[in-house]
Amino acid sequence: MDKNLLSEQIEKLGIYELRSLARSMGVQSPTSKKREELISAIKDIQSGTLKPQFNNFGRPVKKLSNQNELLSHLIINGDKELEDKIKKEENDESEYIVFQQNFDSDDNPLNYNLITFKGIVRKTEKGSYYALNNLKIGTKTYVLIDDAQVKKFNLIVGDLLEGSAYMHSSKAYAKLNNIQYINGEVKENNIYDLDCELIIPEKYLDETLKQGRCKIDFVDGVDGSINYIEKKSKEYEQKGFKSIVLGLEISIETKLKLDRIENITEIVSLIEDEASFSYDKILDAINHANSMFYHNKNVVLFVLDAMSLYRVLDAVYKSNSIFHDEQVKYLIRKLLGSAKSSKTSSISNIVLFYDYQKNQYVNEYNDLLTIIKS
Repeated sequence: MDKNLLSEQIEKLGIYELRSLARSMGVQSPTSKKREELISAIKDIQSGTLKPQFNNFGRPVKKLSNQNELLSHLIINGDKELEDKIKKEENDESEYIVFQQNFDSDDNPLNYNLITFKGIVRKTEKGSYYALNNLKIGTKTYVLIDDAQVKKFNLIVGDLLEGSAYMHSSKAYAKLNNIQYINGEVKENNIYDLDCELIIPEKYLDETLKQGRCKIDFVDGVDGSINYIEKKSKEYEQKGFKSIVLGLEISIETKLKLDRIENITEIVSLIEDEASFSYDKILDAINHANSMFYHNKNVVLFVLDAMSLYRVLDAVYKSNSIFHDEQVKYLIRKLLGSAKSSKTSSISNIVLFYDYQKNQYVNEYNDLLTIIKS
């Protein structure tokens, strides 16, 4: 590596490149130093204020010969959420790439284990970005997105991404390579407005739903809900509205039937046994609707169905169908409360309730009515 790199070039180097450069320039114990300390020491040696010291001790520089090896040594440093999902091998003492420090993989083969992916952007509590690939039913692949890529593509939480990623052959995660589409449009068009001024909506989507509002509709079971969504999404598309479906506790057959409806922009579905997974999916639906809203799109979010929503949240918060936990009610309020309208965009919500459940779940129905009217 060139030891005469300019200051701005040094700032862009990944942690492994910095360590390699620092060791070659005579910086002592580069593996024990933080990123800022490495940059400072390198610049001090360049300017002559620090004398280089060379010895044969210390850990050898790790050589990453291919993309697979890069992904073998990739972690989200200090982020509990993703550390639980992307675990280091037991007794593995090798150095790991700190993901937020944007390791430059340009020197690695670009065609190595490349996969296509589609997923909604998420952000953990510690600030790491990733998307869960939903192209394959029943599999989970976490596509990691570093800060430089977030800035490059101007991403926000809730954006629906389609592109390619480097997949580790034995792990459930991949590193983002490139994005082709954001919310169904070419990546260069990712322009949004986070300061949309909310207004009272005036336009009716149909005879019972006003733009930017929420309503409950009764349908005759699963097949009735599919027919309802197909009819309404077509009607709304003709008026310039995008349709998103949040399908909880749906079967693979139902998911495939929804996939065939051309007017649906995205289906956020849960075909899993893990209750905690449903919580993330509900947030995906909320965040994706908000992303479309900030991108000046009119959105209708279908919830399929009301009682599935209660059941999966009861499982998450260990409550029961007789007495729902406050967190269950809070998240349902958050989901339905996402309905809003501005001068250029809106989010409207439709909650589907099965006819045969109306008399059985009176309390839940009244709860939903209260939320919608508040």
